[in-house]
Amino acid sequence: MQREAQQLVERISLVFEGAGLSPVAGRIVGHLLMCEPREQSSSELAACTHASKGSISTQTQLLATMGLIERTRKPGSRAAFYRIRPHVWTDLLQLEVARTQQLHQLADEAITLKRAMGEPIDDRLSDFRGFTEFFLARLPALIDEWRAQQMES
Repeated sequence: MQREAQQLVERISLVFEGAGLSPVAGRIVGHLLMCEPREQSSSELAACTHASKGSISTQTQLLATMGLIERTRKPGSRAAFYRIRPHVWTDLLQLEVARTQQLHQLADEAITLKRAMGEPIDDRLSDFRGFTEFFLARLPALIDEWRAQQMES
């Protein structure tokens, strides 16, 4: 890969590291976003990320479990190949909607409990509930809009 592309992969990796992934996992995601062909073997991933095959194995399993990448095979090859899972970004955002719904319900429960205990509802809970309500009112529509746009193109 060209030097500029490698630097971009490193920058992409740093964003995923900030989200809790290991440096190797971040590099795998970055590489799979940039590489041609889009499917890469463990050996190819090890070579371009400068990681051991054991580390690649561990991190690809983690990324597959998380739903970011998927394992595939090519006809006539015994090797496993990895690629970014189709529609992964909308699926991940849909998971955030579900998590935000859970948080919203918990905020409602906390407010109900505080009222039942005769305690005031301060800005911590009202901001928490308002934040979740704001995003729940918008995120599902954005996901639907994105999916509709993708079907048109």
